[in-house]
Amino acid sequence: MNGSPGAAPKAGPTVHPDFLTAQKEHTTMSITLTDQDQLTLRIAAWGAVSLMSAAGAAGSAHKVATEGSIAL
Repeated sequence: MNGSPGAAPKAGPTVHPDFLTAQKEHTTMSITLTDQDQLTLRIAAWGAVSLMSAAGAAGSAHKVATEGSIAL
């Protein structure tokens, strides 16, 4: 509502037709990682979960650690 008596309500956001088409298209990509790359990503992911847990994200360190571990 814009506050004017008798005024029509504003319409919601419009979506460009190309946006809807782009959402339906899926592309896949394959990346080959070395053993060292995989280890680096694994350590970084565990570090991120540890930092989030220590920061108390989502209110409970235990909940963050559990959900992060499940995701990994």
